[in-house]
Amino acid sequence: MKKIIARLCLGITILASAQLFAETPKPLLMEGKKTLYQRVLTIPEARIYQSADTTNASEEVIPFSVLYVYERQDGWLRVG
Repeated sequence: MKKIIARLCLGITILASAQLFAETPKPLLMEGKKTLYQRVLTIPEARIYQSADTTNASEEVIPFSVLYVYERQDGWLRVG
């Protein structure tokens, strides 16, 4: 019985970790590169918004911070 429970727990753990890794987004690659990711350097007075809309809440970003680009859409960047 203990072996069955241990195997069941192991199976659930493997499935859960596979789900976590599958949903982890990766930054966009630089054009023509296989291992270099797109990054941006923030400027003074740059702000990060919760969504691609200037009416939503935003917060200031430390100037000259390096952020990875995860998505480009209609002039907006998803960074992190």
